[in-house]
Amino acid sequence: MAFCAATAPELRAQDAGRIIEVSSSIQTLDCSFVQTKYLTALDGSTESSGRMVYDARSSSLRWEYLTPVRYAVVLTQDGVSMRTGDGKVTVLPSDNMFRRISELMAGMVSGKCFAPGGSFDYTVTEADGELVAEMIPRERELRRVISGMTMYFDSGSCLLRRLEMKEKGGDVTVIVLSGVKVNVELAPDSFEL
Repeated sequence: MAFCAATAPELRAQDAGRIIEVSSSIQTLDCSFVQTKYLTALDGSTESSGRMVYDARSSSLRWEYLTPVRYAVVLTQDGVSMRTGDGKVTVLPSDNMFRRISELMAGMVSGKCFAPGGSFDYTVTEADGELVAEMIPRERELRRVISGMTMYFDSGSCLLRRLEMKEKGGDVTVIVLSGVKVNVELAPDSFEL
């Protein structure tokens, strides 16, 4: 028992270190996702699916919903833009919550969410072939929206498989990634709307 207590923080740091090491080796990432939002007010859920593309070299992220409604959010060094289903493109202000959420998604892919002094306090455990990171936001702005997140990484590859985001009002968003392709050539227009 004393051995487990003495090594638990070391194991958590080691697992987070493995995730950061793998994440930092990712230059590009392309995958599909299914997002399920559990709504407490409606006592039900909604499901959407889409595609995520990430390029670490340019710090760019594309989060595109394909069903049931098409729209995309693109984060680049120039800012955040959104294209709605009718094709209208909007450039969002730099202090917009969409920007913060987009940066958060990029941080999860890049491993920056585990950086010392970052936006989250976390613990990492291993269970059933997964590294499970419980994330609690430090920043007041994030705590107004998110009460916590749980990230599930494959313990072998250390790639993110699933994310559960608990919102302040009780709603829960679950995102499951599939068909993850790492360090592949991306289309030149991947971050254009």
